[in-house]
Amino acid sequence: MSLQAELRYSPQLVQMATRRYWHSLFGSSFWWAMLVLAGALLFGWASASSMWWDKALAAVWLLCFLFAWSMRWLLARRARVALRDLGEPATAQLTLSDARFQIATRHGEIALAWPRVTQLRQYPEHWTLILAGGAPMTLPLESLPDPMRDFLQAQVERHGGKVVELW
Repeated sequence: MSLQAELRYSPQLVQMATRRYWHSLFGSSFWWAMLVLAGALLFGWASASSMWWDKALAAVWLLCFLFAWSMRWLLARRARVALRDLGEPATAQLTLSDARFQIATRHGEIALAWPRVTQLRQYPEHWTLILAGGAPMTLPLESLPDPMRDFLQAQVERHGGKVVELW
């Protein structure tokens, strides 16, 4: 069995998918930890006791914040370049079969076996495949017919991948 669809990408969809992937990398626990750390810093500064650990906590907080935002910038830049490289219109050809899935663009194609998919994140506007190693692959839902969605989800589950509904 082989199913095919032409995926159509827009800048808004790619930006949304990138932002969601970035949020999943750091999660809410990271931002809660940053908030608690900021609170500890403010408490230390308000008590007027300038200790060495105040400066160390401030440095750690700043490094964590800069790391998170630099990751966001790098992911967004990579996504913009990938979208630009798809050309106008930004399309890719998706082929699903029992053994693998394949994405083809004007630059070439990649075919991967289903066990390489570790997770399928289902959002209302798009699905994101997380590949082994953490690389994301966005699939716009408006371009994906229902039979392909069902087949894709079944293949991910059948080969040990995790399906997460994030509606």
